[in-house]
Amino acid sequence: MTATYRKISDVVQAFRYGFDETPEWFRSFAKLGMITESMGILTIDTTTGDVYAEKGDWILKGRNDTLQMRKHFHFLQQYER
Repeated sequence: MTATYRKISDVVQAFRYGFDETPEWFRSFAKLGMITESMGILTIDTTTGDVYAEKGDWILKGRNDTLQMRKHFHFLQQYER
């Protein structure tokens, strides 16, 4: 018989790029060169490689100060305030 598992909930800090006020932690990562912007597209250095964010995407700071990006649709399915 196969065991069933439930994902443990994460608590993250997040903001919607281009819609919400830019948080201080985001600016700190940008100063370190972990986030760059060109022509409205963000390049974010994550633990799994670079990801790209556009206006309307969510930028997350997770456990151990890891950066993530989620498209708006997926963010709304996976997170609640």
